[in-house]
Amino acid sequence: MSLYDSKRDEILERVQQPARYYRNPPIQIHTQEDLTYFAEVVGTRYDWHEPDEQDLTAAHYGTSFDNAGFWGDAEFMYSNIHEQHVVLSISNFPVVSVNLATLFAWATKEDK
Repeated sequence: MSLYDSKRDEILERVQQPARYYRNPPIQIHTQEDLTYFAEVVGTRYDWHEPDEQDLTAAHYGTSFDNAGFWGDAEFMYSNIHEQHVVLSISNFPVVSVNLATLFAWATKEDK
């Protein structure tokens, strides 16, 4: 099993049983492919219109808007002394998180 498959298995498990992992920090998403896979498993539309219909919510944490892809230690998750990131929850159970600068990088990336 590759690291790629392992991450996808972890995402699938957390989406299917979010309450089981309520004490675990959210899975950090580092690639667009993993975020796309998460969206597919959750059932969001491609354009992310009305993700609340899948019981999906988002919360923003952190204050530093410094580095795409940088995280730091998990102990700072849900604090304001961390890189800014968005935590996506299902039924109010945190499932995945994405660095905010990384999201902006993906949104403005041009195919070259």
